[in-house]
Amino acid sequence: MMVDPSAIPPTGVCDLTTTGRRTGLPRTVEIWYVVHDGQLHIVGSPGRRDWYANLAANPHAVLHLRDPDVSLDVTATVVHDRQERGRLTETAWLRQPWYANRGSTAADWVDGAPMVRLSVGDRA
Repeated sequence: MMVDPSAIPPTGVCDLTTTGRRTGLPRTVEIWYVVHDGQLHIVGSPGRRDWYANLAANPHAVLHLRDPDVSLDVTATVVHDRQERGRLTETAWLRQPWYANRGSTAADWVDGAPMVRLSVGDRA
């Protein structure tokens, strides 16, 4: 199902279903998304995250938005570029201010937060 990007709020709670890197089973986590530069992103606070390791092993996932209520096949691309990571950190902190109050600096986020861009479309 296609969704008009302008119909997606700039942030919100969603469910992300990945494929377990060891088990091959579906794994679902409740998480926040942010829209940055017109694209969906998942950003986590610095540290290891199973959902991120699962996406690194298999980038195909399903994103279940709650507003609008829709499930989207997505492909994740890890955000590596430091400047982009800095801009994405700023956006995440602006859209979800509690991110900034988690006890980490912006540099900590650029250096160690899991960040992925989600492309919407059919799985390969």
